[in-house]
Amino acid sequence: RVKERGPRQKETSRATMFWRVQGEEQASPIEKLLDRDDFTLEDLLLEEDVIQEVKAMNDRLIDYLKQPETVRELMKYVVEPFSAVVKLEKQMQVKQMREWEEEHSGNDKDSDANGDGGDNGQGEELGELSLGKTEEGAAASAGAGQDATPEPPKIEPLSEEELQHYALQSSQRVCEIFCCEVEDIIGSLVSDEEGSAFLGYLFSFLDQEAPLESVLAGYYSRVMVSIYQRRPTEVSDFIQAHPDVLVKLVRHLYSYSVTEFVLRLINGDEQNALYQKEQGNEWLVNTSLLDYLVEKVTATGEGESKDSLHHHVLTNAVSCVVGVASTGPSAIAAMLQEEKVVQQLLRVISKDSAPPSLIAVMDILTAMLQPRPAKHSLSPDVMISYGGFSPVAVEETVDQGMVDCAHLLLDKVAELCLMLKPVQGEDSFESSYGKIPSRLGMRRWKILDLISKVVNIVEPERCVRIVQETNLIQTCFSLVYEMPFNSILHNVVQNIVFSLLVTENKEVIMALIDSCKIHHLLSAAPAEIDSSMVELTKKSKPLRAGYFGLVTTIANQILSLSATDTQIEKKLEDDLQWTSWVVDVLVVQNKLEDPTSWECGRPSRVNDILGDMGSSSTVDLSLYSGLSVGVSSNDNDRYDDNNDDFDDMNGLDDDDDDD
Repeated sequence: RVKERGPRQKETSRATMFWRVQGEEQASPIEKLLDRDDFTLEDLLLEEDVIQEVKAMNDRLIDYLKQPETVRELMKYVVEPFSAVVKLEKQMQVKQMREWEEEHSGNDKDSDANGDGGDNGQGEELGELSLGKTEEGAAASAGAGQDATPEPPKIEPLSEEELQHYALQSSQRVCEIFCCEVEDIIGSLVSDEEGSAFLGYLFSFLDQEAPLESVLAGYYSRVMVSIYQRRPTEVSDFIQAHPDVLVKLVRHLYSYSVTEFVLRLINGDEQNALYQKEQGNEWLVNTSLLDYLVEKVTATGEGESKDSLHHHVLTNAVSCVVGVASTGPSAIAAMLQEEKVVQQLLRVISKDSAPPSLIAVMDILTAMLQPRPAKHSLSPDVMISYGGFSPVAVEETVDQGMVDCAHLLLDKVAELCLMLKPVQGEDSFESSYGKIPSRLGMRRWKILDLISKVVNIVEPERCVRIVQETNLIQTCFSLVYEMPFNSILHNVVQNIVFSLLVTENKEVIMALIDSCKIHHLLSAAPAEIDSSMVELTKKSKPLRAGYFGLVTTIANQILSLSATDTQIEKKLEDDLQWTSWVVDVLVVQNKLEDPTSWECGRPSRVNDILGDMGSSSTVDLSLYSGLSVGVSSNDNDRYDDNNDDFDDMNGLDDDDDDD
């Protein structure tokens, strides 16, 4: 039984009936404006629905917005919003007056309707209520009711804060209109007739003095990026015809928004760059953009260092140059690898250089030496569909420009090694386990990362020079033992040492043994933290060193190489310190880390699950100890052949194998 609803419930039901009827559409205020003959652009910008109507591809609205006169007015709210808002203020006053007129015209109609029905007894009631008034009051009331006409409201001009609010609001809405990337609107902006003038007016935004308004710069950058994404050829042609545009962009490089647009110019078409040779940024080779950016990075004058915006300029310039290096192989990336540019960057590498400039150059050089993913003739999506492309294992290549750059850096390795020493005045700091004498710091970590890239690229014959002429290996192990739990440091040191070992070059390995005494550095590593180097918080309980996994991994790799070369094997066997350490420490540690020898009874078939993992560190330790790492005798007792659950265990051991 349906319960009868009261009057209030009926009214609510009628009010919400619209939302329940499918197919009903509410009349848009934009459509009402377009139906008028005297509407303006400012009327549209005052409506919140204008952005949604553009996204919905309203034909009437787009036909109006794509007109050259309208596009010119739209650009004013991006370039000069505070000047354009004056026109918006006048239109707001007109709108308020129009709303007032519509409101009072509606009230007049209501009063006329009430007057026509005044003979229904209400007049008598009103007459009785008016008996208490005085004659003068009644006469005054009657005169006021007959002669008074509503006066239009006095509209006061907007305050400065309100003008600023509406300027930013209008700029944001115009920005969203352009970012909808409607082809008709963008096409009108870069058309042959008006395109040069329109783009020139947009780039005039950069003529302002520094610093730019951050919010407006963000809107401007989004508009320029959207235009460049849709019409890159027209924008690049204009910039080449007007070289001063790049000067203006670099001058405002402190702004992250401007930097985003510069990065878009540098990256070009990233989608095509995945599988095509053309990237769309080849035209930058004919400009001076790279020279401007490198000059900003290498500038170390006192005047610029004291500038409050210098830090932002340096950071954003580094991002742009790193972006250039990341586009390789490309024409502008090859331009960055030229000897004169590399030498200009290397001049900053000095012990007297400011840390920000030094770190900036390190970032650029590291990006230049980063191997690039190989380009394919087909799209990655197509290759994945045919099963011929794995996003995980992407083939990386090293071009000749990277090799030449690494060769130039070889002359700086000795100086970089000297800069790995702690700077005087660095204070110790407390950690959870004790007091560390000094921090690793961004400077030293960047230096080690750069050296690891150089060692990975150069030929083994040149690596011998690094090992013999520098104290790189000794300094690395000294830092590792000084910072026993710094995993970032341990990883980069492992990369450096393994890059030298995996070359399997006899001269490199012999240089590591003879010149660096790497086997002594490993065997002298204490398994527990040395309290003389690190002031421990709790001295009662020994603390196992966090670097010991790194030590055993490198030692196993050396033993693997010695097993294939009799000269290296003979040299290591004659060293009593090394052989005793291998027997007493390394064999025990390897057995402890070998899952097949755990006393908990791991099955020997776990090797099938492990596969080739860790094969590089597998060593025949019987060369020194006469022992072989075998399977625990408890395996057959705990996992017999008749166990039906054994097959199920194979799929559950994967997580434990990482131990």
